[in-house]
Amino acid sequence: VVCQLIFGLIYYFLVVRKYPELKETPPSNFAIELQKENEVMATCKVSGRNCCLSWCCTGPRAAHTFHSVGVLPYWAGLILMAVLPCCTLWMMNAYSDLNVKLGGEKRDFCMSCLCACCCMCCVVAQDAEALDLTAGVRTGLCGVYEDDSARDA
Repeated sequence: VVCQLIFGLIYYFLVVRKYPELKETPPSNFAIELQKENEVMATCKVSGRNCCLSWCCTGPRAAHTFHSVGVLPYWAGLILMAVLPCCTLWMMNAYSDLNVKLGGEKRDFCMSCLCACCCMCCVVAQDAEALDLTAGVRTGLCGVYEDDSARDA
């Protein structure tokens, strides 16, 4: 928990602060296609950067997605993901419009619980990649980079 919070602090200043918020940006076609995949298969299509962050630093990466989509402030998301990761991810997928803003469909209660408990890193990776595709940027390990090829018109 402490490591996630420390990394989350550093990650905020290096990445989250510089990342664009989606606001009313519609999801890209690439993001919609990615969200149609199940979480495990979608992970095979996720960039190495987002895979690494989702698997090694799940809390900060998920909090970043929640914040940029506008469903939960970064610091609240970070603390909740550090203390109650499965429950937080379950609630965000079942009771917020996170998936809809990223180009997917709202998950039902049972499927959201199953995915959050059994494949949490896959869910975080899929959402992170969909966010990058929609925002038209690439999340790096130490910054945010423009990616004109990610956003389709």
